[in-house]
Amino acid sequence: MEILVKKDKLEAYENDECLGFLKFTLENNVLTILSTVVYENARGKGIARALNEYIFSYINKGVQEIRIICSYSQNYFLKNKSQYNGVKVVLITGENNVCSI
Repeated sequence: MEILVKKDKLEAYENDECLGFLKFTLENNVLTILSTVVYENARGKGIARALNEYIFSYINKGVQEIRIICSYSQNYFLKNKSQYNGVKVVLITGENNVCSI
């Protein structure tokens, strides 16, 4: 699988087919994870996990705060939070943070 970084999203590809994406913003060293989408035909293959592993690697690139709206990304962070000590993380809850996984 190949992950491509666009201006405001990561896209996961395999054999030139887009399997899903993760939308985010990065402004003033604040990373906001908006949503994770994996297309139905690609579900169950670890695409969402791979996209989140990639986006969380931004912590090592100077990100000082992460705001997480996406419900999948919130769960990913909570399961792996010991790896991300020292970075302020804000979990934003509400009706609009359901992801298509």
